[in-house]
Amino acid sequence: MADALSCMFHALRNHLSRTLALATLCTLGLVLATTPAFADDVITTIDISGKGSNTTVTIDKPGSYRLYGSSSTTWVHVKTGNVTLYLADGLNINPGISANTGKTCPSIKIENTGGTVNIISEANAQAKLSSYLTSPAIQKEGTQTKLVFSTADSEHPGTISATAASGSMSAGIGTNYKLVSNGVTGNIVFKSGKVIARGGTDAAGIGGGSGGSVDGITIEGTANIEAYGSAGGAGIGCGFHGTMRNITIRGGNVTAKGGDSGAGIGCGRDEQGLTHGAITIEGGTVNATGGGFGAGIGGSFRSKVNSIVIKGGTVKAIAGEYACGIGSGGGTANEHWCKSITISGGNVTAVGGGASSSHAAAIGNECRATGRQTITITGGIVRAYTTSDHAHAIGGGGTNGPGSYPHVAVDISGGTIIAKGGSKASAFGSNGNGYNTQKGKYFAATITGGSILFAAGDSVTNLGTFQVDPTDAAHNKVSPTAATMGTLKNKQLDLGKS
Repeated sequence: MADALSCMFHALRNHLSRTLALATLCTLGLVLATTPAFADDVITTIDISGKGSNTTVTIDKPGSYRLYGSSSTTWVHVKTGNVTLYLADGLNINPGISANTGKTCPSIKIENTGGTVNIISEANAQAKLSSYLTSPAIQKEGTQTKLVFSTADSEHPGTISATAASGSMSAGIGTNYKLVSNGVTGNIVFKSGKVIARGGTDAAGIGGGSGGSVDGITIEGTANIEAYGSAGGAGIGCGFHGTMRNITIRGGNVTAKGGDSGAGIGCGRDEQGLTHGAITIEGGTVNATGGGFGAGIGGSFRSKVNSIVIKGGTVKAIAGEYACGIGSGGGTANEHWCKSITISGGNVTAVGGGASSSHAAAIGNECRATGRQTITITGGIVRAYTTSDHAHAIGGGGTNGPGSYPHVAVDISGGTIIAKGGSKASAFGSNGNGYNTQKGKYFAATITGGSILFAAGDSVTNLGTFQVDPTDAAHNKVSPTAATMGTLKNKQLDLGKS
C-alpha cells in the first residue's frame, strides 16, 4: 500500500512540475516545445488567454495538444507533422494588430513539412478562428502535410468556424493571398464534425485565396461542411486566377456557395488552365450554388473545367445567372467550357442560370463556350431544368446572338432523365433558340437505354437531331415508330414534385 501511494505521489509531482514548466515557457518564451506524447492519453494543455502582445504559440514537437481560452494577441504555429490539436469549447482566436507586430497572421498556421496534422473539435464544442490582414483563419500551404478534420464525439459533434478577414483575399481554410498564381493548398480531409469556412474577397471558403490554387480536398464520413466563397472565389475550390484540381466528396453533408463569379464547388473567377483533375462525387448530400456567372458545380466566370464525375449521393446544383447548374460558368468571351460530365448514379438535380437571357444549359455548357464537350449518363436519377427562355436542359446553351458555339455530344445508356428546357429551346440541344439552330453541326445525342421523361408541352421534334439506337427486350435493334415517339411525348413531369 505504501509503495502504491509513493508511486502516485511521484507521478503527481512530475505532472505538476511539467505543467508549471510549460506554463512558464508559454508566458516567457513565445515558443512551446514540449516533450513528445508517448501515449494517446498524454495531452499538453495550452491556455491562450491572458498572453501578452505578439505571442506565438509554436508547436515544433509531435504530440497531442489541447487549445482553450480566448485571445486577440496570440496565434498558433504548427511547424511539424504528427500533431493532434484538440479545440475546446469556447476557444476563440481572433488575432489583431497586436498579435504579430501588425503583420499578417492566421489563427493556426500549418507548415508544409510532411506527416499528418489532426484538428479535432471536442464534443459539443464551439470553436471560432479568424485572421488578421492577408491570412486565412487556418493557413495550410502546399500538399506535403496531410490535414484531417474530425470531432471527438460523432454523436455530439463540435463545430469549427474559420472566417478569414473580409478584406484578406485569403481562404477561410487554405492559402493566403498571392500576388501571382503560385500558391497551392491540398491534401485536406474532412471526416466528421461540423466545419464552417468563409473566405475573403476573391477567395474560396475552403481552398485557394486570391491567386491560390487547390489540389486535393476530400469530404467523407459524417462531416458536415459549409463553405462560402467571397466575390471571385468558389465555395470549395480555387480563388481568383487560381487552378482547381481533385475535389472528392464521398459522404457527409456539404453546402457550398460561390461568391459572385465563383462556382459553388469548382473554379474561381478567371481560371484559365485546362489542367485539372476531376470534381468527383461518390456519395453524401451535396447542395452547391454558384454566384453570378458561376456554376453550381464546375466552372465560373471565364474558367475551364476538365471533368465532373457523379457516381452517387444526393446532389443539387443551382447555377448563378448566366451559368450552368453542372458544367461551365459564364463569360463575356469564348474562353470557358467544361470538357466532360459523367453521371452513373445518385439522385441529381441541376438548375440552369436564373436570368431570362442566361442561355446556359442546366447540365453542359454556356452558349459562348468554345470547347468540345461530352455528356455521358449511364445511371441514376437526373433532373435538369432551366428557367431561361433560350436555354437547353442538357447540352450546350442556346443563344440568339453571334458567337462561337459549344460542340456537345450526349450519350445516354441508362438512368432516368427528366429534362425541361426553356420555352424557346429544347430538353436536349445546343446552339440555338429553338427556332434557328444548327443542331446537326453542334449537337449529337445517342440514346441506347434509360428512361427519358419530358415536361408536358414539350415535343419530340423540339429535341434536336438524335442518333437513336434503341433495342427491344431481346436486345434487338428497333427503329423508332410514331407509337414509341407518342409514348415518349405524352410522359408528364410535375416540376412542383421534383
